[in-house]
Amino acid sequence: MFMMIGIRHGAAVPYTRASEMTESIPVMCPYCGEMSELTVEDEGWSRQSYVQDCPVCCQPWQVELIRDAEGDWNATLKTGDE
Repeated sequence: MFMMIGIRHGAAVPYTRASEMTESIPVMCPYCGEMSELTVEDEGWSRQSYVQDCPVCCQPWQVELIRDAEGDWNATLKTGDE
């Protein structure tokens, strides 16, 4: 992806997002037990927390993603009452 941002000495400065990647992590819903995938957009953070609904039973997950020293993501899903 290529975007133009700012001007330096009369020329546009390119901004690339090559470091941002999208990964999928297989997970199991803590409510219904169905398998699904989380899509993780690597924006440079080593830890992410958010709420996402199960695509099967629509119950809310508390998602915590942590990147390990090798750069792999590990996901933990919890129910809303945990």
